[in-house]
Amino acid sequence: DWCKRNDVEFTGIFEVVNNKTIVKAFEEEVNTYNKEFGKWEQVKRFKLMPNQWTVETEELTPTMKLKRRVINEKYAKEIEDLYNV
Repeated sequence: DWCKRNDVEFTGIFEVVNNKTIVKAFEEEVNTYNKEFGKWEQVKRFKLMPNQWTVETEELTPTMKLKRRVINEKYAKEIEDLYNV
């Protein structure tokens, strides 16, 4: 819906998560909320991912809690890239 309202065309989810307009919109949203947090609590960097985290893909428990070990293993490269900027 957001893409339609903002005239962002795409053919797949990979185009969406890599679109500069969309990434900028997320940055603005994060910056808005970061103002409410202390410097040490703020989101400094992030990466949009093309898939949802679900119980079926094992990133979440049945009670919808993050499985940090699984996420760290599955997305080790992406996490490392965030720290190597």
